[in-house]
Amino acid sequence: MKQEISPNFRAFRGKTIQAFRNNKRFISFIEQLTSSHDNGANKRILDILMDDDLESIDEPLTYRQTKQLHNLDNIVLALVDFLKQNIGDQSSNGLSKLTLYELISLIDTRLLQIMKLRITIKPEIIANITVHSVTKHKYIVLRALWLDRNFKKTRKFSVSIGNIEKYGNGNKINPKDFSVEYNELVTKIQDLYNTEYP
Repeated sequence: MKQEISPNFRAFRGKTIQAFRNNKRFISFIEQLTSSHDNGANKRILDILMDDDLESIDEPLTYRQTKQLHNLDNIVLALVDFLKQNIGDQSSNGLSKLTLYELISLIDTRLLQIMKLRITIKPEIIANITVHSVTKHKYIVLRALWLDRNFKKTRKFSVSIGNIEKYGNGNKINPKDFSVEYNELVTKIQDLYNTEYP
């Protein structure tokens, strides 16, 4: 008897869910970037654009995630076009010249938006065990991570689950087991992204 494929199995396994990776402009840009002798200076751009963390999503995409992936495609391709036009001779394309600081600032702003959108599509929510300073009771707390201006992950939102004794010894806590609290943090991250990038 033929085994049925689980609905969670990605039918397009081996393909990317990030459509921009199949775009000719993107591929050409990445080839230029990797063949550059200045690859060290371009490493952060390359690392962020080629990050494949979203490929590890192992469940069906929600409507929200699908819409955000489309938005990610647009932002990445717009950045690629901007870089191709502005890294070279700016005077030849009629754009006003940017200072080096302005150019770096614009690139960093877009790279940070790309990383924040990725963390919105695939939220990073971790479970921690905290100890109450007075009672010394242990509590489970879910924390949602975000990115600061320096591209560093920080704890942005948290929600207390309760005393650890209710949930065993606390080994191997899966944040998704607490679906109500987990979804509350997902919504907060989504709202934060929409506030920062209306």
